[in-house]
Order: sequence, then structure tokens, then C-alpha cells
Amino acid sequence: MIGTLAMFPMTLFLLALVTMSPTACESCDAREAVRFADSLEVAVIVAMAVGAVAWVLVLTAWVMPPLRRLRARRVLLVVAAPLVAAGGYPLFDAVLAWP
Repeated sequence: MIGTLAMFPMTLFLLALVTMSPTACESCDAREAVRFADSLEVAVIVAMAVGAVAWVLVLTAWVMPPLRRLRARRVLLVVAAPLVAAGGYPLFDAVLAWP
């Protein structure tokens, strides 16, 4: 439950940062703009894939049957999901060629 509550704002924050990043190159010259746009395409795909992986982890934890022997796996998935989402922006930042 806590992982789900942490996931929603984290992925929304990641989405907000990703959608605001094109404004960083408003005053770029043509060569910088092309380099930024090319890397932005890849970086957005990476960020969305990280967000999707985080949500798949949470959904997998919710779908698992409530058996005692699966409790450790479910906790691991729920704890890993926000950590994956938190790593989304640093990964996005590393892929993006800022001007």
C-alpha cells in the first residue's frame, strides 16, 4: 500500500520534469537544437520505460496472492517500485544532452 502511495506522486513528478525539459533549448542555435532534440527522443522513451517498469512492479505486487510464503517477494516488489521511479530522472538526465 505504501509503495503504491509513493509511486503515484513520484511518477507524476517524473512526467512533469520530462515534459518541461524541452523548454531548456528555447534559445539554442540550430546545431544545439538538433543535438538536444535527438537525445530528447531517446531520453523520453527511457523515462517512460522506467515509469512503466515501476508501475508493473507495483501491479505485480498487488496481483500476487496473499500467501504467507509470498510475503517477502511482495514486499520486495513494493519497495523496489519507488526506488526504480526515483532512479528515473537521474537516468533521464544522463541520457539527455543538455544544451
